[in-house]
Amino acid sequence: MYRTIISLKKNIVQEKLAELTNIIISTFDNRAGKVTNNSLDPYKFVFEGEGEPVFDCIHLGIAKLARADFMEFVDKWDWIDESDPSENSSIIDSFNKYIRG
Repeated sequence: MYRTIISLKKNIVQEKLAELTNIIISTFDNRAGKVTNNSLDPYKFVFEGEGEPVFDCIHLGIAKLARADFMEFVDKWDWIDESDPSENSSIIDSFNKYIRG
């Protein structure tokens, strides 16, 4: 099972939260497929499933969302691979790492 969990900061005003919710939901409905949010918490989004199409859809969604104007609202964002726990990581930490050329 592949899963990404996005937890937004709790101090986001309702109007902005609604805007971010629309952006997040639509991002995981992309050319690679569609994965639905399984969370009932309005500040938490859980996209999960099995198989390569889900893996591709989630990774494309991560790539599209991981930009500064979105990340400023994110409290925690994790990638979980149940079949290979060594791959589990923080998306925030991964994108904040300095890459040497």
